Amino acid sequence: MSDESRMNAFQNPYKRFMLLRNEDNKLYHSVLSRY
Repeated sequence: MSDESRMNAFQNPYKRFMLLRNEDNKLYHSVLSRY
């Protein structure tokens, strides 16, 4: 992730929230696929 997009996400709480959700979903699915 570039510094610019990281700054944009930091300035926009909703965008940051969606980024975090996206990371959580990826983690969740990778955990699910192990079982």
